[in-house]
Amino acid sequence: MRSNSARRGSSRFAKKVGEIRPTQLLHSSGVGALIDLPNLSVMVMGLDEWDLTHSTVLTEQRLLAQVKRRLGDQVEQLLMPPAVQEGNGFGNDALGYENLVGVPCSPFPRWMVCPVCKTLAPLSSGLFNLDPKPFAPERSRFVHTNCRAKKPPAVLPVRFMVACEAGHLDDFPWVDFVHRGEKCERPQLRLEEFGVSGEAADVQVKCTNCGSSRRMSAAFGEQALYRGAALAQVLCVAGAALLLGEGRRPVPP
Repeated sequence: MRSNSARRGSSRFAKKVGEIRPTQLLHSSGVGALIDLPNLSVMVMGLDEWDLTHSTVLTEQRLLAQVKRRLGDQVEQLLMPPAVQEGNGFGNDALGYENLVGVPCSPFPRWMVCPVCKTLAPLSSGLFNLDPKPFAPERSRFVHTNCRAKKPPAVLPVRFMVACEAGHLDDFPWVDFVHRGEKCERPQLRLEEFGVSGEAADVQVKCTNCGSSRRMSAAFGEQALYRGAALAQVLCVAGAALLLGEGRRPVPP
């Protein structure tokens, strides 16, 4: 698998971050699925993001006939997931071309928390940098470069997200939640935990810029969507998850 922070056709920012079996892609880890890697949580990108240059045609006519019977005659062929085949001349150079071939994925959730200073921010903030490990891709991680720790600590994906009843996912609206819908000029968030239970009532998000704070227990229950207008309704219209009135599809950060 490769993490890609660019659109299809650009491999400039692609990095290999792990491996899964082809059968996993067909079952539990297909398009839109979350995959829990040792240090990352990623979502498999849509087929329109896949580079099929290195996909082998599956020549199984009976299987193709069954697929056409289910989906229609517009299906022309079946392809294997993109992968570099052995004996293609690329060798085993972990820093070379073959390191860019694979199934594209994107980090999700896109909000991370530093376990040392408790900084809570999205990957788009630039506070966290990917630390790729070409020779051990499963050890790839995001780190907080400017943390007060002696060495940049590995940051963790937040364990809260939102989903509609149809299963569409989106990031939790941290800024709107902690400010109860009010505007903050320069929100700077921290995610603090009190005690060892891990319950939502013991987890607090705080803005160090304006002082606003809120316990995560306020995000649960039947009235959570209506408390202080901090959490807008999560709707599902025409197959798209809408959060805070904005429809989004999974895209690289």
